Amino acid sequence: MRPWSPCAQLAVLRGSPSCSCTVRRRRRDLDSLDDLHFGVHEEMMYALNTPPLAGAQWTGIVTQIAISMLESGKVEAVVCVQSDEHDRFSPKPARPVLPFHLMLCHW
Repeated sequence: MRPWSPCAQLAVLRGSPSCSCTVRRRRRDLDSLDDLHFGVHEEMMYALNTPPLAGAQWTGIVTQIAISMLESGKVEAVVCVQSDEHDRFSPKPARPVLPFHLMLCHW
């Protein structure tokens, strides 16, 4: 598996504003409620996964996209959160490389 680039590490782990400018070509607009809530984005879209994935919080569309990207080889792993083994309310980072393991990463 390839290591993450330093920029990706900063963006994911620290929310680096300089990385956001490099990737998205602009900083977060502090006067925009959408930017404050959703982060820096180019376009907002809404979608549903039909039929919904069993056990999904909403419809499972993000999980389905991640599964499709894993299966097609577009990504090698997905960074997500799962429940801690000892406390189901404590988050634990995960990096599943198989769709089956990704399905285990729900709350």
